[in-house]
Amino acid sequence: KINAAIKKGVTLFNNGRHDECLDVYLQTAKEVQPDVRESYLNYAIIDAEELRAAGKHKDGAWVMRDAFNEILEPSSKPEATTANMLNEDDSGWQDEREAPQDDDEM
Repeated sequence: KINAAIKKGVTLFNNGRHDECLDVYLQTAKEVQPDVRESYLNYAIIDAEELRAAGKHKDGAWVMRDAFNEILEPSSKPEATTANMLNEDDSGWQDEREAPQDDDEM
């Protein structure tokens, strides 16, 4: 379910539809939340919803994507918290079929 959400979200995000990407990620996170024991998913949802309310859809999408990445491939570093995830660079975000684009917002 998470992989399907990421696939859909990447397309939306790369097409500038950050709000729709965030909605897909939040919906999926809430659906899988009962099955995921990692508390950072709960914090990621809270943070992403606050960012959405502030109109920062792109940042919210990053928070959720990083949380999904951590669930799929847990990090060995203890500082992998939601607060740190917002500021980490994730070179895997851009669809490999598309050339990287400069992004003034990040």
